[in-house]
Amino acid sequence: MGHSLNKKPIAVMVCFPAQGHINPMFQLAKKLAVEEGFSIVFVNTDYQHQRMVAANSHQKSNLVTEAKEIGIRLLSISDGLDLHESRNQFSKMTSSMESTCGPLLCKLIDEIQEEEGLDVTCLIVDFISASWVLEATKHLDVSRGVFWAALNATYSTFYHAPSLISSGIITSNGVLTEHRMVEYVP
Repeated sequence: MGHSLNKKPIAVMVCFPAQGHINPMFQLAKKLAVEEGFSIVFVNTDYQHQRMVAANSHQKSNLVTEAKEIGIRLLSISDGLDLHESRNQFSKMTSSMESTCGPLLCKLIDEIQEEEGLDVTCLIVDFISASWVLEATKHLDVSRGVFWAALNATYSTFYHAPSLISSGIITSNGVLTEHRMVEYVP
């Protein structure tokens, strides 16, 4: 670990590169920075980072400016796809990220800790990216947590999927066996 005189805890937050994931995780990053005193490193893919900067560059109160004002560093790593390749195929994008991003993320964290002399306190990762991020970073001596960006009802459905399958409400592929309202999930 680094030799930081900075007493602020440092959280590296790894976002899944989709708008429905970026915004909720950024809201958590702001809360941790402003209310809890964390120094935040918000990691996105190069492609989404460029889109985020471009989309916000014309607004008065944009995300990039807001991040700088409250001490959130916006950094990025490659998703392994060519700049002009579509990111709309979920399986292609996640497969590319799983095979590419782990070493790049570890290198980024090493640079933060070694070159800048900062000790990363924790790693917060989006649920969809959790498998590859947690595997790639298991050697790090930091606390790790998973962030669920979707609705609680969605999580409950995933959590209760085995019960829904065993009761015959959905197939093992997640398809409803009958087209009807399901009131099974708490």
